[in-house]
Amino acid sequence: MRTSINLLQSVYLAKNTISEKCIYSFSGHPNPKFCKRLIKNFTISKSTTFQKNLDLIKKVIDDGCCLIELVKSLGNEIMENDISDDLKIKLIKRLGDIENKLSITNNEQIYVYELATLHRC
Repeated sequence: MRTSINLLQSVYLAKNTISEKCIYSFSGHPNPKFCKRLIKNFTISKSTTFQKNLDLIKKVIDDGCCLIELVKSLGNEIMENDISDDLKIKLIKRLGDIENKLSITNNEQIYVYELATLHRC
């Protein structure tokens, strides 16, 4: 509870307003709307979705979210989403691989591209 209050106070002091975008930007967590849009793109197996995914991931990162938090949030959203179990298994396995690789290195740029290719599962 105290963390939430501190976050709201920080947002208000910095921006003089409290909005959903500001809160997610300050907290470092991705907006669930972005996660849902990415998961929707992951279920489409078109080659044009790579660039859409890449642009969306870069926007989330530019808004102040780190890649590891995005991967964790995507994992939670996938488990709550209404997609086939086979696709859930493939997506969670790929997300786990990315999370493991991120724990080994601190250069996340190549893993941004790997995350954008999840539509090819």
